[in-house]
Amino acid sequence: MRSVKFGHRLIFALFLVVSAGVVCFGCSPADKRREAARLYVEAMSRYRNGEYDRALRLLDRSIEVDPSNPIWFYQAAIVSDKQGHVESALAYVEGGLRADSRHMELLDFRGDLLEKSGRIPEAMEAYEACIAQGPNGYWSPWIKLARLQERQGRIEEAKRTYESVLRLYPGFAEARAKLEALKTRVGTSRGPR
Repeated sequence: MRSVKFGHRLIFALFLVVSAGVVCFGCSPADKRREAARLYVEAMSRYRNGEYDRALRLLDRSIEVDPSNPIWFYQAAIVSDKQGHVESALAYVEGGLRADSRHMELLDFRGDLLEKSGRIPEAMEAYEACIAQGPNGYWSPWIKLARLQERQGRIEEAKRTYESVLRLYPGFAEARAKLEALKTRVGTSRGPR
């Protein structure tokens, strides 16, 4: 009788593990990617419904099944940040950057999180690393970097950052307006001598 009870417990435990989708014994890499993608889609559905804890658990499972995809880490970082867990979000970003050190959204979001944490020099480095990747049609790291440079009193650097993004995107009105405001402010702050 005792071995039957143990056998039932073992079968039940295996059922829980397999039904949770945590284990994918003998799965091919393609099967793992598909399973991780399925979990990701479900996680995003939960996220849109405001079920952040459930979404994060599903994203963790996506990462466990296929840790090579930086998107799983990026979305987990967003969910974690949404819950107010900045350090946890940073850990997800770092994991994603281990999967793809050139992932622009991760580098940009890393800057955002570091800025939230008050780690301004590191945030500026993250934005600079993102810019170094040559983002196409993606100008937020320049704006964020210039804003931090300006806040740090590094006005000439901020102007050069705005000028840099304007060379790539000459019609970018926000950057042009910020650059003109900086030039005007600097010009009027000097005053007559």
